[in-house]
Amino acid sequence: MENFKERFTTTFLAVLKVLVIIIIACSIGATFLSHIFVDNENFIKNFIIVFLIVACVMAVEFYILKKDLQYKKKLFLILCCGLAFRVLWLLNVDSVPTSDFSVIYESAQEVSNGSTSMFWGTSYIARFPHLTIMVFYMALMIKVFPANNLLMMKFVNLGLSILTIYIIYLIVKEIFSSNKKGIYAAALATVFPPLVTYTGVFCTENIAIPLYLFSVYMFILVLRGKKINIILFYQD
Repeated sequence: MENFKERFTTTFLAVLKVLVIIIIACSIGATFLSHIFVDNENFIKNFIIVFLIVACVMAVEFYILKKDLQYKKKLFLILCCGLAFRVLWLLNVDSVPTSDFSVIYESAQEVSNGSTSMFWGTSYIARFPHLTIMVFYMALMIKVFPANNLLMMKFVNLGLSILTIYIIYLIVKEIFSSNKKGIYAAALATVFPPLVTYTGVFCTENIAIPLYLFSVYMFILVLRGKKINIILFYQD
């Protein structure tokens, strides 16, 4: 049985590595192809800048991982790298709600003014009721921060993105019973393109991803017969 578990784990991890490489390659390729025919000169310049920034972040993280530090300090520094990278992204990207996210934002503005018509009949939100919570969330942000609600939503996205990195660390550490592997997973998450670019997008995924990952973490703890302090994210 132990031999089967080892072979299964090795095979599963090998498949996951291939899938991650394919996902990253396709993400970069899709981004390149979607821009190269639109604004070739600016795209090449921006691509070089982004590539150099990512290379610098990865170099700093590699230095942190190889340095003889306590795991808590390494994790803190990795999270700081993720924070700096995302702040730099948010400062340079012009984020506005578009497509269905624009509809959600406009619906939130109506809710903040007392209208609930978008929840009835054949309206967009009524036909996709899972977006209701996002409408209420945006309405709350509009009510509390009438002048800078989009900026504040970016800050929330930023915090949730860093929280996602931390939960990834917890999950990997728990699965492999290794702080080292957890730190490496966190480092990879800091530069994973979707987890960076989504901080500037006003969508449900920014809220859903950390909640989903946290539920996975709790599920793993339950399987192992451990208890969890939800406030501290620390297992007994």
